[in-house]
Amino acid sequence: MLEKLLNEYSVRRSKSDKQRFIEFLTNQNIDFSVDKSKIFKSKNIIIGNPKTAKYIISAHYDTPANLFIPNIILPLNPFLSLLLGFFLSLPILIIFSVLLIPSFSILYDLLYSSFLNKLLCFIIYEALTIFIFLILLLIVFNFPLSTRYNYNDNTSGIITVLKMQEEISADSKEDICFVLFDNEEKGLLGSRYYKRKYKEELKNQILINIDCVGDGDYIFIFYKNIDQSIIKHINTNPTIIENVVIKKQKDVYCPSDHIGFPQSLNFMTLKKHRKYFYIDKIHTNKDTNLDIENINKVIMLIKNILLGRF
Repeated sequence: MLEKLLNEYSVRRSKSDKQRFIEFLTNQNIDFSVDKSKIFKSKNIIIGNPKTAKYIISAHYDTPANLFIPNIILPLNPFLSLLLGFFLSLPILIIFSVLLIPSFSILYDLLYSSFLNKLLCFIIYEALTIFIFLILLLIVFNFPLSTRYNYNDNTSGIITVLKMQEEISADSKEDICFVLFDNEEKGLLGSRYYKRKYKEELKNQILINIDCVGDGDYIFIFYKNIDQSIIKHINTNPTIIENVVIKKQKDVYCPSDHIGFPQSLNFMTLKKHRKYFYIDKIHTNKDTNLDIENINKVIMLIKNILLGRF
């Protein structure tokens, strides 16, 4: 299944891509349902019962557009991460500025007019700025070229979820619902729809989200409103699973599907350069690294939570 998923279903961006992936899951004899939202047409794939489960284990299955520029995220350094993103986005900002040049001449001509003209000019200029910026956002999120591989983001998460649903015993599965969210790359749309639909149930459930665990030597777990007895004993044997780092969600920058859930744990793997932890290559055709050992370690850690090994 792994090789077929990597070689034939690594792109899951268009409507037809996603339908092919859903048919692939059907051929694997996986018992699932597709929950389709009316707005934005997100198709969440659900294995289990989201109403009675105690744990929701999730990953997004959609893939991004090819941004051509490296998408480097430093979760432990939110400001530096945003600053780096700004500099990497300079080409887009330059285009944005060039498109606004005509409005500058209009503004200059009206600056020496009456107050009302200045006010009107300001409103027109701001409206034009917002409009062009929104157009650029649409271009970025709907860029016609897709990334080809997507091994880390987020085929690694899909494999983790599918392996877990195979390995968990039938008795334990009654307490677990596996969900593959759609349209994470377009603004967490699938998980937002899920949160609205199961708002009451989620008050008593823990979401365990897996996003980008295929590349990196350090396993990071970001948590929100999780009991310390669980946190303390997630990694029961540090000599077997090394380099596990646990942080509060509020202290990191990690834009993934776990955001907004009442109780959550988010797993991801990071690389380290000097004192900085980072993830790179995602959203480009260089996303070709997938360490199966990472996935096995993440599964072991999650089982410690699910099976009460603490």
